[in-house]
Formats: sequence, C-alpha cells, structure tokens
Amino acid sequence: MQLLVARQAQAPEVLLPKATRLVRDCREWLADFLRHKHPRATITILRKTDRRQLRYAMNDAGLASSFLESSAWEVRVDVVAAVQQRRQTTLVFVELKAKPISLVDVGQLLGYCRVCRPRGAYLLSSKGLSSNLHRLLTTYGRIDVLDFGNDVMRVGRWDVARASPDWSSMIPPGDLATIAL
Repeated sequence: MQLLVARQAQAPEVLLPKATRLVRDCREWLADFLRHKHPRATITILRKTDRRQLRYAMNDAGLASSFLESSAWEVRVDVVAAVQQRRQTTLVFVELKAKPISLVDVGQLLGYCRVCRPRGAYLLSSKGLSSNLHRLLTTYGRIDVLDFGNDVMRVGRWDVARASPDWSSMIPPGDLATIAL
C-alpha cells in the first residue's frame, strides 16, 4: 500500500489560522482513514483543493486521465482523496464548515457530488448540524436529501480535540464502508 500526500512545509502551530489547521487535520485524518479501509490501495490527498478549482488539482496530481470530464470541474472542495486500486480510481470528498451545517451547505456539496461523482462524501462542522437540518433528517426522516446517486453523503460533527469525525453524530450512521473498488 502506498500513501501519497502532497505536504507543504508547515508553519508553527500558533501561526496557522484556525481554518488552515482544520483542513490540515482533516487531510491527515482522511489519509489514515482510507489507508485503513483500503490497505492495498494507493491513497492520494490532492493539494489545495480548498483554494483552487478541482480540475487543476486533478491535472497536477496526474489524475485527469482517470476522470476525463474533470477538465470541466469548476468546484472547490475542502479535502479530496483519490483511492487507486486495480486500475480503478475513485474520489472521496470532505467539506468543512465553521458554522452549524445547514440545508444550503448540503445543497452545495450535493451539487459537487452530482458533477464529480465521488464514491463518498462527508460534510462536517465542529458546530454540528443546524436545528432545522437536524429536524429534517431525523424527525421527518428525509435522509433522501443526502443521496447523490453513487452513495449518501454523511453529515455530522467534526471533533476538534480528536481531529476526526464524531461518529456518534453522523447522519446516516456509519462511515463510508460502502466505498467499493
């Protein structure tokens, strides 16, 4: 198993803005998570996808040939991983929010997922879900709004202290165990 993570020289922790630390921590968590889920796969965490269009990151990572339509992807996703195994490459998205996750945030990531067709997607916030989104998903059972065709995005709380998702908050419950290669 090979792990490819394009890392930048890191400034001392105190100099990094909170959002930068959050994205960095999420990249590290996603790489570890996918490495444990797919020990024989090559995991690549794409660089700077939170600051530039995914089409450029795909090209720079040498993945454009695996996703021919990626030249048209005008989206910015906070963290993107490519899982390569047995001549097949799939993507996993993680979008991070500084405020409670709302239906607008779900719509944003849902749109990205419809365009790019990842095998999995997480929408996470250290503040959890807004009360309205929580009510829609739990009280009214509208999990269908998280469906993007290939899978169902997971929404939940990012645990800042543990630098990983709070699995007990995840809707629908569970991780992306359904990522099949």
